Amino acid sequence: MFLKKLFKKKTKKIDLTSPWNILWDNWSSGKLEEPYASLCTYSSGINGDGHYCFFDNEEENVEIILKELKKLLSKVFISTINKAYKAYKNDNNVEENCDIADDYFYDHEEEINNVLQEYADKTYK
Repeated sequence: MFLKKLFKKKTKKIDLTSPWNILWDNWSSGKLEEPYASLCTYSSGINGDGHYCFFDNEEENVEIILKELKKLLSKVFISTINKAYKAYKNDNNVEENCDIADDYFYDHEEEINNVLQEYADKTYK
């Protein structure tokens, strides 16, 4: 009995009505407006596979997404993404530039999360 209590799994309930979860649910169902939909697409894509795969997977939409990201992210963030995308398009130092963009993303992901959280709180509370 003691061991059963000691090793009992603790599960955390997820609040599906939280603004953050509503935002991502709306994104996944195609109901999120721009430019936030593009920011979610970008964030999800980079967290999934990094910039190189993101550019591959979103090949037809990358330039549209980048245009939308300019409305929300800092100039340095956009510059880093653009440099990686330019290298990707020109097949010039792609791996190096995408690695730099990946590192920048992970070091500054909080910027994206703050933008999305602020929007979610304002829109879904």
